Amino acid sequence: MKSVKYFGIAFSFVCFTVNAIPQSHETNLQIQEVAEKQLLFDKINEQFTFHAKFKSTFLDSNGKPLKQITEQDLDVIPDHGGYIMRRLSVNGKPLRAEFASKENNQVHSVIQDRESKKDISRRMPLVSDVILLSQITRVETSANGNNDIVIFKYKPRSGVFSANRNARLIAASEGEIHVDAMSAQIIKFQGKLVRAMLSDPESPTNLPVGSTFKFENTPLKDGVWVPQKDTICTPVGSIFNRRFIERVTVFSDCQKFEISGEKIERLPQ
Repeated sequence: MKSVKYFGIAFSFVCFTVNAIPQSHETNLQIQEVAEKQLLFDKINEQFTFHAKFKSTFLDSNGKPLKQITEQDLDVIPDHGGYIMRRLSVNGKPLRAEFASKENNQVHSVIQDRESKKDISRRMPLVSDVILLSQITRVETSANGNNDIVIFKYKPRSGVFSANRNARLIAASEGEIHVDAMSAQIIKFQGKLVRAMLSDPESPTNLPVGSTFKFENTPLKDGVWVPQKDTICTPVGSIFNRRFIERVTVFSDCQKFEISGEKIERLPQ
């Protein structure tokens, strides 16, 4: 399973405030602040490693499971706001020694080159892409215990496109960014492709119109929000025989780590 690649764009913010768009409640949180905090907490999240379970499933037209395609257990190492995945088992069977060695070598190669590589692996799209490529249509506030959630709704701007993969996803989708009002950290980032992703037609990263994505986070005791669950659902088949492929990654066992040479060591909690 390949991680999403983000190739970078000029990081500049347009000047507008949430007061310029419809709101359900008054809020002082601005989308620019969320974008800045996302980059800050991306760096903080690079202190943590995870275990993860990835599962892909065929669904029928009503979203009910038809057949499991594959299931993988993974080690997840953070990298530039995204992650590197090392497979531990496939469909319940541990990797054979030669494949496990190959996985380890690939991970170590990426880690050693992480400071110099130009391709940035990202887990979720950048909020700055939403600012640059989309139109914020509404800001809503809902209660969440003793704190509020601010929901930024967006839709694509006509005639706006981008060359990099994550930005293409934003430019082709409409969706919502759910943000913890107190910390300005992302709780959930979800959307649906409403137009084609314009890119190389042979690119394996293209998603068809109607595909949905959802990236969910959960808070640690210290208030940092870390990955909890990613879901991508893509339609397949004709309109008369519609099916879906759902890909779900569930994260667990969040723990700080350090890299010593070629070893990745989890630190005591």
